[in-house]
Amino acid sequence: MNRFLPVAGLACLAVASAGSAQAQGVSYLDFENGPTVQSFTFTNGGNSTIAVTPTATVSPLGGGATAEKVVVKNNQAVASYSGGFGYNGSTNITSDLTMFNFQLKPDPTTPIRYKIALQEDDNGNGSYEVGDDEFITYIDVPAGTAFIPYSIPLSTFTADNSQTSGGNDIFDPVKTGGSAGLINVVIVYESQAANTTTTVIFDDFGFSGTNGRYVSIADFEPNVLKEAFAFNAGGSVVDTATVTTNSPLSGGTRARQIRVSNAPGGFAGGLGFNGFIANVPVAYTSFNFNIIPDAATTVRLKLELQDDDDNSGTFVFDNDDVFLAFVDIAPNANGQFITVSVPFSQFTDANTGATQGNGVLDPRTAAGGGNGGLLQLAIVYEDQPVGTTSTLVFDDFTFTPTPVVVPVELAGFTGRASANAVELNWTTASEKNNAGFSVQQRTESGTFATLGFVKGHGTTVEAQRYGYRAAGLAPGRYTFRLVQQDLDGTTSTSPEIAVTVGTPTTFALSSAAPNPFNPSTTLTLSLPVAANATATLYDVLGRQVRTLIDGQPLAAGSQPITVDGSGLASGTYFVRVSLTGQTGGATQTLSQRILLAK
Repeated sequence: MNRFLPVAGLACLAVASAGSAQAQGVSYLDFENGPTVQSFTFTNGGNSTIAVTPTATVSPLGGGATAEKVVVKNNQAVASYSGGFGYNGSTNITSDLTMFNFQLKPDPTTPIRYKIALQEDDNGNGSYEVGDDEFITYIDVPAGTAFIPYSIPLSTFTADNSQTSGGNDIFDPVKTGGSAGLINVVIVYESQAANTTTTVIFDDFGFSGTNGRYVSIADFEPNVLKEAFAFNAGGSVVDTATVTTNSPLSGGTRARQIRVSNAPGGFAGGLGFNGFIANVPVAYTSFNFNIIPDAATTVRLKLELQDDDDNSGTFVFDNDDVFLAFVDIAPNANGQFITVSVPFSQFTDANTGATQGNGVLDPRTAAGGGNGGLLQLAIVYEDQPVGTTSTLVFDDFTFTPTPVVVPVELAGFTGRASANAVELNWTTASEKNNAGFSVQQRTESGTFATLGFVKGHGTTVEAQRYGYRAAGLAPGRYTFRLVQQDLDGTTSTSPEIAVTVGTPTTFALSSAAPNPFNPSTTLTLSLPVAANATATLYDVLGRQVRTLIDGQPLAAGSQPITVDGSGLASGTYFVRVSLTGQTGGATQTLSQRILLAK
């Protein structure tokens, strides 16, 4: 059973079984062969200089030997903004990716404050400009000599459209409709010490999902394509080809199709990838890939991870390790990818009886050399029925951290009065099997009644934010609580909070929420005394479109005004409210702009 725990509550570790959901990732840039993004730099006029060059280095995650060295000189007499660098080129960041990741090797003597900017191409014209969104966050990097990995939840980025008129203020870097997705990643030297020159090495920019960072082995895009090979058993035929498809992780459109015609049955051949050294961090203990099964045939696959323990650059059976695991891919005719995730604990050493390596699955370059890391990956068709032809499509070979399974940790629950409503907000530090939250309000009889249900995020180790608006409340004091529900129906209850809704002190018409809207939006009219109200909707040409309230007498307090966009064209409209006293008197006029976006 889940219990609401404080953030400091203990978390339990667990290992996912094959086939369970894992972290998902998009490699934005790792500076290896063939990067598809264009770089740019900028400086603080003549007060700073910047030089950006590729450099040979071995970073902890990239699986390659190239990173980006950035040298920035701040010529000013005070710590200040010094310039920065960035990369452009449209990238499709799917909605399930919730973390922005990169790593850097700091300057050895000077700490630096960075601003990270993610810029969208909301209007789809191929550049960041007026009408697009920018989202920013800040990090303070201490001086040091070792690489530091950063994983930043996208929820911590805030809209900063001070340089443009702004897009929709929603972080949605996905290619949908007229939007071209993420267009720029920018690293700004927000503050660097006076009269200093810093040298920082950056690598492995990427986006990942629920379980954090990942290492991409191959996703068949042009800049991440490893050397591939195929092999067959006697009498079987193996054909491989790169195909166009929409896989769930890579953010690209390419995958590897393998067609195997197996005359003898049993072992039929397979495919593999070599010519790379994948430096997998110690914490990364699950091997994952995506696959479209054959429509009719079950195929048993043997997964082989081959270490280069003697650091010779080739796999030698008597010197190196090979570890095996088996998965059965059941047929499915829907043509959709499934994710296969196998923890290292399910791989066994196959070098029994030989001098082999060290007998430990450690596909990472050891400090001080002597271990070349993961050298080769092979997928073997271990068992395919006699005379059958199977077609499998593979994509997105990755390593991910061991998933952390934690209870639901409620990090905060607050309420704020807003006119005749209460805005409830809460956050969780982590969740396990969380179906969602029932929002409850205490009734006059002292019992609690459910106002609504807010869906949870299942299992996640990332902070999540939630909100609910309890509307139509008269002045008074109200008590609320949350009832968290597990996927198995188990529940736990949060502490209660109390919020006071008061009588307005001035006439006011709130901004619409949501805005832009489709199909409807709501404004709140605040009345310190009773009044007669007329609310009218106008278009941008000043033409009356609808009457929302027709001279209706309203009591003191807060009254909702709902605008239904049905039958209206997309565009800008104005809500105008005229108020007169119920015993006569001067007329007051209030207005707000709303935007209908269909």
